[in-house]
Amino acid sequence: MIKLRNLYDLGLINENELKKAISIIENQNNSEIASSRIKITKLFEDETGTQFEKLQFYLDNFRIYTLRPGAVVVVNLLTGENDVVLKDNFKAELSSNGKKYFEFIYDKEKLESQLNYKGKMLINWTGKYVSKHQATFYQMQILGYMPFHFYIRLNSIKKIVALNVDRFTSKINKSVEKAKEEIANKYNLSVSDVDNILEKNQNRVDKEIEKVITEEQQRLIQELTEKYAGQAIDNEIRAEIEKTVGEEIANALISAIEYSSGLAIDAAIEREVANEVDAAISEAVAMGVSEAAASAAIEAMIWVYAMGGTDEQAMDACRYYAGDAC
Repeated sequence: MIKLRNLYDLGLINENELKKAISIIENQNNSEIASSRIKITKLFEDETGTQFEKLQFYLDNFRIYTLRPGAVVVVNLLTGENDVVLKDNFKAELSSNGKKYFEFIYDKEKLESQLNYKGKMLINWTGKYVSKHQATFYQMQILGYMPFHFYIRLNSIKKIVALNVDRFTSKINKSVEKAKEEIANKYNLSVSDVDNILEKNQNRVDKEIEKVITEEQQRLIQELTEKYAGQAIDNEIRAEIEKTVGEEIANALISAIEYSSGLAIDAAIEREVANEVDAAISEAVAMGVSEAAASAAIEAMIWVYAMGGTDEQAMDACRYYAGDAC
């Protein structure tokens, strides 16, 4: 599919030839979604390795990419239309054509959802609310384990901030490696023993995805366990771990991974909150407000939101310290 797009971009084939070729490939492809069929690439690369980078991949005649922080689009290459838009706080828009191939499932209580393609899970989208910061951390993973989009919704200042996928994943991986070493030392295991447990998990995920599953069967299958920390461990994987190293070690390993992941998420949110507060203070100072007054105004607004106050109450608190600058 990517090669066809390159031929089109080079002017070697026209639009009608591109659509015809894509249509033929789509009809030849089976309905399975294997990781080997998906190659995630960057739309642009940040040299510092710290800023948000948009990602994309192709599947059959669809291009899936991050449009902006908190928004992922599925565009149909045959029609040029957006068949699916996932954005912000679990909002999903599916076109009439998109509904033929895609299905969006959302559990409001658990803050988790998934986008199915031809009856199989394509994107796993979960959220984690952190009351300390009045913010929600979201992650989208392809096939349930391939990192695709991480972002934070800062409720108190009504802003969405995206994280660099590689950098955040690296932090999570370092936390997980540390947790694995601690568990291995505590229970006289090698790190490779722990890796074997996680590898079994990954192999089961891949095998489950590659099965030909009817729509009715799909609804009966439990949510696939994700490779990365911060995700729920299902009963089947828990039993598999327990069989290998015992219930006590299994619980300790799962708790350590989830705890270290939670710390990484909390740190990421705290950093972004601090960045946005600093930016707001700098803007107020530029408008002639003293730094002390600006800082007090921002802190007052955050406190009002944290207590469940309204926008107007937050603005009143801001004006008390910073006057008309709010």
